[in-house]
Amino acid sequence: MPEQNYRIFSAEDLTWTDRSLWDQFLALCLEDPRAPAIIDAAERGWTRDEIRLQAERIAARLREKDIGPHDRVLIEGQKRISTIAVALAVSSLGAVICPYSPTLSPADRAVLVREPRDPKILPKKTHTK
Repeated sequence: MPEQNYRIFSAEDLTWTDRSLWDQFLALCLEDPRAPAIIDAAERGWTRDEIRLQAERIAARLREKDIGPHDRVLIEGQKRISTIAVALAVSSLGAVICPYSPTLSPADRAVLVREPRDPKILPKKTHTK
């Protein structure tokens, strides 16, 4: 499978503040919801509003699983549009994004789960698109 490269809003669009990733992304959505947010390697684009809506759907499912502020959520760090939407969803709930490599051995993954607070592991079926 060819390497896929995604671009999300540029670094110039973000300001380092106490605002969460979600809050900063939402502010960009309010400015121009139809502006491109992500363009994949095939040049298919997703608007800010499309990503926001996807993130809100994922956040609703995560909330049903009792994920909330300060929970750690492991996210398999694959280069997919859905990974970005999941990261935004986790941020919108005030939870902490804990990306990990799918190439980690089961032993290394077990260390992630035990340290320092047990994370709530994100089921693969939450990924969409």
